[in-house]
Amino acid sequence: MTKQQMKVIAQAEHEMFCLRDLLEGSVPAKVMNRAYEYVIKQDLLSVLRETPLTHQQLSVLAPQRRPLDFLYRLWLKTEYSHIDALRRAVRRETRRIYLKRQTEAFRKEHPMG
Repeated sequence: MTKQQMKVIAQAEHEMFCLRDLLEGSVPAKVMNRAYEYVIKQDLLSVLRETPLTHQQLSVLAPQRRPLDFLYRLWLKTEYSHIDALRRAVRRETRRIYLKRQTEAFRKEHPMG
């Protein structure tokens, strides 16, 4: 990991820390209104920590005073959402379980040997 990436991560961690402090001192309604932002920013921070950033990515993120907020605003503009990911996961996993059950039932009805 480069020094530049570590700096971006440190800035993002500071942003996350400040957001958490703000929310911890807020009324429940405000916390609920910003829950999605908190979750997405936490996920974005995980991506920054776990993914080696390219020169291009760093050239965009390093100059940002608040890289996490910058990425969050980009995320809001995308067509992709957590709901899409959840839909795919539900579809994939329920299908996997269904097929496993079907296979087990078939093997029970038609034992080999």
